[in-house]
Amino acid sequence: MLAWAAILAQAVFLGGWVLAGALEPHYSAVRQYISELGREGAANPWIFMTFMAIWGLGWIALAVAVIPSLRTRPWPLAMPLFFVLAGVCAILVGPLRMDCSTILSAACRSYEATDGRSWHYEAHVWLSLGIKVSLLLTGFTFARSAWPSRLGRLVLGGAVVLLVAGIVTFVLHGSFAPYQGLEERLWALVAQLWALVCATVLILEATLEPGALRDG
Repeated sequence: MLAWAAILAQAVFLGGWVLAGALEPHYSAVRQYISELGREGAANPWIFMTFMAIWGLGWIALAVAVIPSLRTRPWPLAMPLFFVLAGVCAILVGPLRMDCSTILSAACRSYEATDGRSWHYEAHVWLSLGIKVSLLLTGFTFARSAWPSRLGRLVLGGAVVLLVAGIVTFVLHGSFAPYQGLEERLWALVAQLWALVCATVLILEATLEPGALRDG
């Protein structure tokens, strides 16, 4: 049930930013961040806060769902704790809103350069980074816990995908100037695929014989 809840949360996250973007005047999913849908002055910030909260709860549900399968493994709580951390960061990102759009507004960029960001905008930036780092760490800790089963190999592959995605987007961030919204959505897609892989593996493992995971 919890694994299915995690999958549902991914659908809500995707549908949420699509809906909020459609309702936001002159919003560009290619140029603008998802977080700009909840910034000060946005048309429907409550939509952003809602789908981010549900997304965060989805990660927490996934954390709880994986605990039984890791109970007898090395580092049994490491991966769930990082999922919980990602979920908490996602929930807090919603109400800690951006001040304005630094991508579209020259005045916003000028204000940020001279007066700096507000405390809640600064917290928003660090919490967003916290989601990415936490999800990356879930992959490697889960792989360590499940190794050398086929589950461990599958999770390690997912962790490598996350690592590559993070390195590529970090190195090429400046090159994405007209496409920063697309860059963020590519990262979000990788994170969602990671959630779907983990949840699907849990659902499939639940249908196997009790010793299948250990013998895999």
